[in-house]
Amino acid sequence: MNKFSKIIVIVALGLAVIGCGLFFTGKALGGSTRFNIGFDNASKPVMITTEDIVEGSIDLDAFDSIDIRVSSIDFKLCKGDSYKLTYRCSDSLIPEVKVENKRLTLKQPKANVNFSFEFGVDYDFKYVLYVPADKIDTLIDASSSYITVEDVDIFGRIQTSSGDVQINNSNGKDISVKTSSGEIFFKNASFDSVTFNSSSGDMNLNDIACRKMTLYTSSGEVSINDTNVEEVEITTSSGDINTFLKGSKVTKFQTSSGEVKSSFEGSVNDYSINVKTSSGVIKAGDVKTEKELSLNAGVQNVIDCVTTSGDVELSFAK
Repeated sequence: MNKFSKIIVIVALGLAVIGCGLFFTGKALGGSTRFNIGFDNASKPVMITTEDIVEGSIDLDAFDSIDIRVSSIDFKLCKGDSYKLTYRCSDSLIPEVKVENKRLTLKQPKANVNFSFEFGVDYDFKYVLYVPADKIDTLIDASSSYITVEDVDIFGRIQTSSGDVQINNSNGKDISVKTSSGEIFFKNASFDSVTFNSSSGDMNLNDIACRKMTLYTSSGEVSINDTNVEEVEITTSSGDINTFLKGSKVTKFQTSSGEVKSSFEGSVNDYSINVKTSSGVIKAGDVKTEKELSLNAGVQNVIDCVTTSGDVELSFAK
């Protein structure tokens, strides 16, 4: 470790000790202050108290599309009686909002601290956008924020680095969600096309209706329950796949080392089944084998599954 690195470590530890002392002193006196201790943009040690949490609302002109840019504050889009934004955050993080040509743009201001230790209460910082509109053209770009859409019909794209994405009670044409390590929750929704992409986050879908569904994850698990989809393609590297599918005409599963467990409507004879695995066990209805299975060639409904080392189990509700 060079001299500069040692100085940085010593300063950081010193700031941590000071912060702990201040925090416990405040708690002993009955306070509930949260301290941020770190460096400002001029690389000078600073202490910032975030006791000045503000709550407010902004009335908005009507819009039918949104462009949301947040980095650390959670964002929620939900049904309301009017176009309105509410916020709970520190004074310096009140969002920048404008409506032009019926398009809302919201940006989270950049924080003036880029390295910090935090002590005390973890405040619930959030932006909540209320809309009475039937459909919203959606573009949301976030870093570590938790994104929620509830009771609003949307179409468009949502992207986040490490924050989770949750969509409930929503309908639309096409929706695309991409996240690096966040989880995706999708419930009680109807879309023409759904595309989800995640590097390491799990995907949980329940009570979904759509024509086409494409899901990709590197190491996350995919869980689908009570879903009506005509065409579905799921690809994972090492995550398991667990599904209960209705009305499926074309089903494609591909995984390297994950297991596949999927339930379908009808009987095994209603599907043309092609399964290949290098070292896993294959079970389709009452048929059990290893490495490769082909059944009912020429049947219109198709199930294709390829896995390297995972087991495959296909069951059918007769």
